[in-house]
Amino acid sequence: MNKVVAFEWRRLYRSHLAAGLLGLAVLLSLLFFWFTKVGVGQYRQELLRTVTHTEETVGGEIGLLREQIKTSDQPAEKKQLKAEFNQAGRIDDGLMAQIEAIQRRQSAPFLRGGIHARQEDIRYARQFQNGLLADPKQNRAVITEYQARLTHDQAFENLHTSLQAPIFLVNWQHLLANPVTLILAVLLFSTIWVMAQFTTNGAWMQLNVFPSCRWLMANGLVMVMSWFGWMVFTNAIALLVSVLWGQPLLSGQINWLAQYPGTNQSYLTMWLRYCGQSWLSFSLGYFIWLALTQLVQQRRRRQ
Repeated sequence: MNKVVAFEWRRLYRSHLAAGLLGLAVLLSLLFFWFTKVGVGQYRQELLRTVTHTEETVGGEIGLLREQIKTSDQPAEKKQLKAEFNQAGRIDDGLMAQIEAIQRRQSAPFLRGGIHARQEDIRYARQFQNGLLADPKQNRAVITEYQARLTHDQAFENLHTSLQAPIFLVNWQHLLANPVTLILAVLLFSTIWVMAQFTTNGAWMQLNVFPSCRWLMANGLVMVMSWFGWMVFTNAIALLVSVLWGQPLLSGQINWLAQYPGTNQSYLTMWLRYCGQSWLSFSLGYFIWLALTQLVQQRRRRQ
């Protein structure tokens, strides 16, 4: 068995597949970084547009209240309108603080402005039935998230598009654990196996390796280990480029041991989970594919 494994390692080393996989690792990691960088810039602009639009909506409500105060002749109604006007102004103050923070790329002021706006919106909804931003439940969820980030000195980031190393590597490894990615990986890594199966090399191996399943096991072992090494290599490149050239959405850093929003796990735990999921899924899929190709080849020989 050891000789067959060594033979498979030599076949992989001497084939163009090994060099191609290394080159592909570098290319894909850099492409993922570039697309993420573009996505971060687009998200920053979208965030500014969203907060600005919300502020304009609240500002329009404030303007409407101002006009109603001027035209009202009822003291009680005017008092109610003034209270609503003042409360809406406090919400607007928080939104303006967020807009300024985005323009200056300051994470902590953005979070504090968001907390202020949401807290005041909850008070607005309590006093005047409906909030201007969202329902109280959604506001409390945002406040909880923002307060947690401030408490643990964590930057505000988009979990789906970020150049911060913990988020960037979690997203990269999540991509490698995607079923479509794994299917393509199995097909690519099995190239030398499939080519050998359907050439004279396959017949030679079938005649000289007993039992024949040893060849399958040896190739599977080599490629499963190669996939593990390929994952380590690509993650190392991803970590390197994110540390050297990655920039935060606004400012600040994300800690590997900080809690991943929406879960009870850290960024490190999430990354390790996706690593394990990717490796185990690839291993299972690869051995199934080997068995299927060998079965097809055996049936062809009987015909």
